[in-house]
Amino acid sequence: MNSVECRFYIKNNKVITSILKEEFPSETSMDYAANNITSGYDKHIDQSVPDRDITLMEYDPSSDSLYKLDYNSVLAELNG
Repeated sequence: MNSVECRFYIKNNKVITSILKEEFPSETSMDYAANNITSGYDKHIDQSVPDRDITLMEYDPSSDSLYKLDYNSVLAELNG
């Protein structure tokens, strides 16, 4: 499984978007793009994740870290 370097943007203790770091020439351009996409963010976290898990990451404010959501739980919530 391939891992990719991402920057996850957090607002109000929620992941609001993620960006593949390899798609931008600099961190400044990445942050500028994220600001335009999200209309602002509180913070960001850089993390390497398996490429299929990018959209399953959630922010834990008590530990100031990201964790992977369980796919089956997310699917059940969407279907329920």
